[in-house]
Amino acid sequence: KFAALGRTTANVAHAIKNPLTPIGGFARRLQEKFAPGTRENKYAGLIYSEVLRVESILRNVLMFSRSKAALSDECNLSEIMEQALKLYEEVFKEKSIIIKRNYGNVPLVSGIREQLLQSVENLLSNAVDAMPGGGTLMVGTEQEKVRGTTYTAVKIKDTGLGIAAENVGKIYEPFFTTKLAMKGTGLGLSITKKVIEDHGGFMHVDSKPGEGAAFILYFPRKAR
Repeated sequence: KFAALGRTTANVAHAIKNPLTPIGGFARRLQEKFAPGTRENKYAGLIYSEVLRVESILRNVLMFSRSKAALSDECNLSEIMEQALKLYEEVFKEKSIIIKRNYGNVPLVSGIREQLLQSVENLLSNAVDAMPGGGTLMVGTEQEKVRGTTYTAVKIKDTGLGIAAENVGKIYEPFFTTKLAMKGTGLGLSITKKVIEDHGGFMHVDSKPGEGAAFILYFPRKAR
């Protein structure tokens, strides 16, 4: 049933995505045609930004419903973290978020770089939303033993609002979110969890309300 649901979801997402491309393209052309500051320019810009938002949602849906792919890249998790942080540089400045790094000497991981990057981005996005008044974001990589097995661990810890105890068990459920409807779809953590598990690893979260949240991604030395 889940496999059938995944195929149906992917088909629907593709069907919606096709007409979005011309809508976004024409909205962009209209925005450029109308003079800046006019009501028409503003409306065309809103249409274009909403098209981009829907396309982002569809990309997440497609990734969530996608079958496990071959792990073809040799990935440096510290470099992937740095790439994701650069994408958020301006957001961190705007939100008064301080970054603290602690990268260890960790081995490369077999995987799909694009998926790992998106997984880290999802966690950074959540951390930013959890610190509306600013704060500190601690990121790092290290080798860690769990039940006698050595893993490469990616750690992302914020000093934000934390997660309510009743929600900790729900955060990985598809479409579960505590954010406003316009700010989240509830797929970010679900996708991250799926990607990590597809890479042979697992996730752990440690959080208390008002004390921030720490997400740790564990990767085996050689993903299966």
